[in-house]
Order: sequence, then structure tokens, then C-alpha cells
Amino acid sequence: KKAWRTLGANPCAEYCIPNEKMGFVPIDHVYLASYPEGVLQPQAHSHCECDEIFDKVELMSLAKKGKFKLWSGGGD
Repeated sequence: KKAWRTLGANPCAEYCIPNEKMGFVPIDHVYLASYPEGVLQPQAHSHCECDEIFDKVELMSLAKKGKFKLWSGGGD
């Protein structure tokens, strides 16, 4: 799951705030955006400063099952 995180001094009331209020949504959820097709992750509009977070419990569970390898930024 993923969740929109509104950032910036003046968050967009039309797209960003409603996206954040949805809380965690399925990973393939299409968010509201100024673009007709929507977006899978921030940026919802040309001045968007938002970010996205993921459900840590779900990610750790998938990692333990071998569904993906966690990357911590280091070399292989």
C-alpha cells in the first residue's frame, strides 16, 4: 500500500489534500491530478511538492516472504 503525503507551505486543496485524506491505498491506485489520466505518485500538478510513503508493515512482510529485496542505498 501507499499513501500521499502533502508537503510544502501551500498544499493544493484541489488535488493534494484530497489525495492525502485517502490514507493508504492499493499500490496501483491512480491519484487525482491536474493531468486527465491522474498519477500513480506525486506530482499532481506543476508546482507539487508532495511525497509518497509506503506501509512499512506490509513491505517488511513481503520482504520476509522473499517477494522483493530491501535496498538501503549501499552497493550490492
